Amino acid sequence: MKHRPTEIKVLTELLESEADDTQELAIKILDSMVELKWSRGAYCVLVYDLGSFFLYGPFANKQEAKRAIGKTVIASTAGAKGDVLLVRDVFTDKRLSNDDNAA
Repeated sequence: MKHRPTEIKVLTELLESEADDTQELAIKILDSMVELKWSRGAYCVLVYDLGSFFLYGPFANKQEAKRAIGKTVIASTAGAKGDVLLVRDVFTDKRLSNDDNAA
């Protein structure tokens, strides 16, 4: 997955910030990176086989997910169904969250 300039900027600012504790800084960095990556989303392959759903991924892009089908993503039966999906975290993606309807 290619890193965006905004992601690099956030990480750079965290690395340059004053920190009393390296463990605290490490946690801030990891939390920020997870939030940034999931707000962008990731491609996964969803397979329905033998009455259950299986989710494979994440993949950097849709083409990578499609190429994995039949290689790293395999089904147990010939009748399995599947598709490539873009998965996003609705809590960090401001375009998808709706704070007006929060419970």
